[in-house]
Amino acid sequence: MISTEGLSKTFVPRHRQDAPKQALKNISLRIVEGELFGIIGKTHAGKTTLLRCLSLLEKPSQGQICLGQEKLHPLPTTLRRIARRQIAFLPSDPQLLSSRTVYDNVALPLEFLGFEAHEIETLVLSALDQVGLTVKAQAYPQELKLGQQQRVALARALVNRPKVLFCDDPTRHLEPNASQAFLQSLQQIQQQSGITVVLATQDMDVIKTTCDRVAILDQGRFVEEARVVEFFTKPQSDLGKELIRTNSRSEMPQSLRRKMASRPSEGCHYVLRLSFLGQVAQEPLVAQVIQRFDLSVNILQAHLETIRQETVGIMIIEALSQDPSQIPKAIAFLNQKHIHIEILGYVTRTA
Repeated sequence: MISTEGLSKTFVPRHRQDAPKQALKNISLRIVEGELFGIIGKTHAGKTTLLRCLSLLEKPSQGQICLGQEKLHPLPTTLRRIARRQIAFLPSDPQLLSSRTVYDNVALPLEFLGFEAHEIETLVLSALDQVGLTVKAQAYPQELKLGQQQRVALARALVNRPKVLFCDDPTRHLEPNASQAFLQSLQQIQQQSGITVVLATQDMDVIKTTCDRVAILDQGRFVEEARVVEFFTKPQSDLGKELIRTNSRSEMPQSLRRKMASRPSEGCHYVLRLSFLGQVAQEPLVAQVIQRFDLSVNILQAHLETIRQETVGIMIIEALSQDPSQIPKAIAFLNQKHIHIEILGYVTRTA
């Protein structure tokens, strides 16, 4: 549905003495029609720049962007304006006009495009119904809570029934309850209409609860791309592992973390992170490993949760054996059982 090849963006400095800033570096991307695709990264990773380029609000320095079989960039300016009607962009700030009612704010894009009044009424009321704010049609933005304002902005983005919606960290300024309500509206709209949604965020919980697939952006480059469930159980990149460790409920005690070393020593304990999916999460594999390989295991943290309708188990354990060769064998055994193992470090004595 949406694809890019070699997409790059370099900002030219205002002052000659400053060096150019390359915000995006050779981005190649494939987003399937009708999916909810997440992009996550730290501050200044390039998320907003990427969304602005994909939505044709920013002109890339090089590369191409396609919507289906239609090339969106490079295109002449006049054709780019026409192509943009298939695309909507939702910023993190609602950016509503305080002098206009909710109805009139949502109607604004249609007025610019020259729609008739009866067409505007049909489309605006439909968009407000989608976000659950029909009763607020004649209210003014300042009379609404911030979460409601963001849902008005969502209705305005959808009022022209675009094929693709780009959301730039739309829950950044929202309280948890308002964030949840917004994401529920977004998911319901996406499922009912089949619109393709690309959502950039710094919030791992947004990715976990909302998206089908995710790409990790680091300093203008994609370092990992995966189904959300696979990412949370088997992260491949260093940044992906860091993001999960930082945001996970499965965390080791600080007293143990302070003792951990990055390399093994004689008689050390392994600290392992185990991730498993589906039926595997229900099996007593740790007990099997203890018996088969004569290990001593200390379970530091463990929990089960549901991600995208799949049961996911996360466990952090401390493992010790009188025979040091047994632990690698135990790790290999668990890998064969489709459990992802990450060695977090080593400690010389039990915490």
